[in-house]
Amino acid sequence: YNNLNYILLGLITEKKLGKLYNEILAFYLNTIPNTIVYGTYHLLDAAKNEANSMHLKNDKWTEDFEIRESPISDGSGFLLSNAITLNEFIISLFTGKILTQKSLNAMLPQQEKFGYGLMKSNFGKHKGFGHSGRIEGFTSALTYFPDEKISVAFLQNGTVYPLNDILMLVGNILFDEPFEMPTLKKVAISAEQMDKLVGTYENDKEGYKVIIDKKKGEMRLRVAKGDGLLNKMILAHYSLSDTRIFNPTQGILFDFSDFRNLIYNICEMRVNGAKLTLKRNEGK
Repeated sequence: YNNLNYILLGLITEKKLGKLYNEILAFYLNTIPNTIVYGTYHLLDAAKNEANSMHLKNDKWTEDFEIRESPISDGSGFLLSNAITLNEFIISLFTGKILTQKSLNAMLPQQEKFGYGLMKSNFGKHKGFGHSGRIEGFTSALTYFPDEKISVAFLQNGTVYPLNDILMLVGNILFDEPFEMPTLKKVAISAEQMDKLVGTYENDKEGYKVIIDKKKGEMRLRVAKGDGLLNKMILAHYSLSDTRIFNPTQGILFDFSDFRNLIYNICEMRVNGAKLTLKRNEGK
């Protein structure tokens, strides 16, 4: 799975059919009711209720710079749409209104998580297929449960809570499982609690490190791998509890556990449903 593959497929499709990507979309989706979707040749228009993305700055919502026109990215999913359209689309896809069953079966993931444009998105015993995305401050998730004939579309233009946690809560409500509404207020972490988190957590197999230190009494958090940019980036953090720290910009949740000898020894890093466990490096 790679966004570049889809950019290339979009360009190949344009060349093959002799039409712009937006024209191709309109042709294939015109049989679906309530459809609003087009590529990013189109800049946002507030008069049409098109929302720009937002981010937290000093605990206040701040509007991001307007997205740039980027028609070459259309094939990779850089599209403007809404939740109604997404639900209509995936229902139409799974009920044979867009592709044949044979073509749909070819898209579905088999042993791996990813298929062709679709990935597994199960909730317990309920088998789902869909996709999620994050770009330019926008986050999306779309899932269809064929056995139940239920679709879920989620869109947001500003993040202060992990997407996966939100979707888990939606799944619990949807399938009548016990749930507890989360506390969304930012939690202040005490200096004593910071000391318990400070350290370097590593996963040797994947080569990742989570580095937490203190400077002038404030906690700083970085993710390192090789010599990449993240090594130097101090990540903005939004504390959901004493042991759960969220980075809204990258959508990463850091969950600390295994409290022994006055320190935490495990850091689980989660993003877009993927999990990576890192253990404290005793020498750092």
